[in-house]
Formats: sequence, C-alpha cells, structure tokens
Amino acid sequence: MKKLGMFAALAVMLVAAAPAMGLSMSQTLPFQFSISPGSQTLAFDQFDMPGCTLLSVTLELDAWEGGNITAENDSDIEGNITVSMSGWVTGAGPNLLATALLSQSAGPQWVDATDGVPESGPDYHDFGYVSDSDSAGDFQNTSLAPYIGIGTVDIDIDAEGGWAFEGVTDATLRMSDFEAWGDATIIYEYTCIPEPATIGMMVLGALGMFGGIRRKLLK
Repeated sequence: MKKLGMFAALAVMLVAAAPAMGLSMSQTLPFQFSISPGSQTLAFDQFDMPGCTLLSVTLELDAWEGGNITAENDSDIEGNITVSMSGWVTGAGPNLLATALLSQSAGPQWVDATDGVPESGPDYHDFGYVSDSDSAGDFQNTSLAPYIGIGTVDIDIDAEGGWAFEGVTDATLRMSDFEAWGDATIIYEYTCIPEPATIGMMVLGALGMFGGIRRKLLK
C-alpha cells in the first residue's frame, strides 16, 4: 500500500513537472545579393504563443561568397600568380550578431610577362568560379522583448568582400557575379504552462491509472 501511494505521488509530481519541459520552434529564410558591398533584410515571425514564455533566441547563419575571377600579368616579369578572395557576412538583430568569415584562393598559375593585349594570351588566366562558406551563430536569453509579438522582427544581412593577387608585381583582376548567399535561422526556446483545468485532468488521469493498478493488486 505504501509503495502504491509513493507511485501515485510520483505520478502527480511528474505530471506537474511535465509543463516545464523546454520546447523549441525555428524559422529559416534565404538571402542572396551582389557584393558591392550589399545587404538584405529578413523579416522573421515574432514569438506568439499564448500561455508560453520565451526563454531564449538563437541566430544561426550559413553563408557563402563567390564570384568569377580572371587575372592578367601587367608586369615585364613572368611568374606564378595566385588570386585570393576574402570577406565576411553578418546577421544582426536585436541583441544578436553572427559573423561568418570567408577566405579562398586559387592558383598558383604560371603567366608570361605582359604581351600588351588585354584579356588574352599567355599572360592571362581565367580562374573560373572561386567561393567559400562559413557558419556562425549567436544566443541571447535576456532582453527578448523585440522577439515577442504578433508581427515580425528584422535580421539584417550584410556582406563585404574583395580580391587580391600575389606572385607578380602588377596585375589586373576582373571579377563578375560576385555574390553573397545563404540562409539565416531563428530558433525560439520556450516553455508553456497549461490551464489549471488541463493540469487537473492530467493529475486525475495519473491517479486513475494507478488506482486501476491498485485494484488489480488487491484482487
């Protein structure tokens, strides 16, 4: 009998604790724009769950940068030329900031001394498409008011980038379709407290279950 009473009490405690379990929801939005530099604003849904409390907000950023790049040796000395791209993409919202750092190189590629003819000849090389990706994130569990409501909250995506060369003293780089793209995700962690009537029904259900066990044991 004492054991049954302990089990029943434990069931009530578990039911009462169940509403405190953490829950989460997420939303992912894409972005893509030219870098000159460039930017884009993403409008995420605010947290709107009646009877629930927002505990934290996480921003996750998956970003890429890339473009087509060619190089022409403008010096009188031949050599091995390497081109490199570097840049960053940030996602910023109220009290959140995530920064993805990107860097990629191509080469080395042998080029002759300048022949005076642009965009052709053995002093010129097309490296094709060069790109890189990175992920970043940020977390906040205070000052969450901007994320709560029935509207949207803005996450601003900004990107910058550039190109450089090494291996020769002078060169002309030509790039095209230089873009940033990727997606940003907002994750809401929250907890919900059921109505008192719902908790009462859960407790009664637990007690009824253990009452049935008790009757079986007494037979």
